[in-house]
Amino acid sequence: MSSLLFRATAEKESRRSPIRRSFAWQAPVEEVPYFTASENSPLEMVDSGNELILGLKGCFVDEIEEVAGIWDGNENQSMQDDQKEEQKPESEENKGSEDEFSPGDKKDGKDLYVSCGHEGYLTYLAQIRLLCKMSAIKNKDIYPSSTRRAEALWRIPIGDIEATSSFDGVRATSACVDAYEISVRNLENLEQAKALTKQKYEVTMEEHRRTEAMGIAGRYRLQMGGMKYKRPFLTRDGYVGMGPLYMRPRDVVVVFMGARLPYVVRPVEGISFRLLGECYCDGIMDGEMVKKRKKKDFFLV
Repeated sequence: MSSLLFRATAEKESRRSPIRRSFAWQAPVEEVPYFTASENSPLEMVDSGNELILGLKGCFVDEIEEVAGIWDGNENQSMQDDQKEEQKPESEENKGSEDEFSPGDKKDGKDLYVSCGHEGYLTYLAQIRLLCKMSAIKNKDIYPSSTRRAEALWRIPIGDIEATSSFDGVRATSACVDAYEISVRNLENLEQAKALTKQKYEVTMEEHRRTEAMGIAGRYRLQMGGMKYKRPFLTRDGYVGMGPLYMRPRDVVVVFMGARLPYVVRPVEGISFRLLGECYCDGIMDGEMVKKRKKKDFFLV
């Protein structure tokens, strides 16, 4: 999570928070934030009258409507692929020949089809693509332009943080468009490889190797790891993003004053909320909500 909770609880308890560093900070030493969801506003606390309840000023963003599956960083698929590789028989009759071909044949000492674990990536990207389509159908005025709305497709999978050629993190740029498209195309080619002829397979894999050698697709997939253990969501107004592991429909996205990131909270009895964690919510990461919504009190239990 961001430093918001540390600053808030420090004022109440004057002790260090054990909360793990957020995905959205550039470096542990520099502490340069990528986002300013509250537009650099100061932290505003509210007296709750109870030392066990944290009162904060913030802006209500929207209610969660749809929640997709958990993105595990492709760990499950990679483990399954490793198991498949270990279970492959080593006998001569299973090695194949020039006339007998399957996508599992080894090329350059590596099984291109099995080793990629492409299904996990494709599922993750497909979930985000579907939610973006659902957002477009709602056609709410949540983006400054249709062009910016279209950018959500490649910004959300990486949390709007791009890896440069030196693997430094920066806010995502238009360079990610090509990286996204190449990634999707190569992943889909690997999925379709199961139905290709040998000749077509070799042509496809040659193009795969050429584009992967550029490095941008690999860096894009690497940045997807920053969203590990989060899940795609859609709000009632059409905001799409990545939220905490245990979020569910009817949870709420809020921007607390002084926070770098939006948060997801769960309404409980009365006017209280339970904090679930930080989120990436496309279209509100640079202070947009502070300009649109009035502040209200949130009491976290």
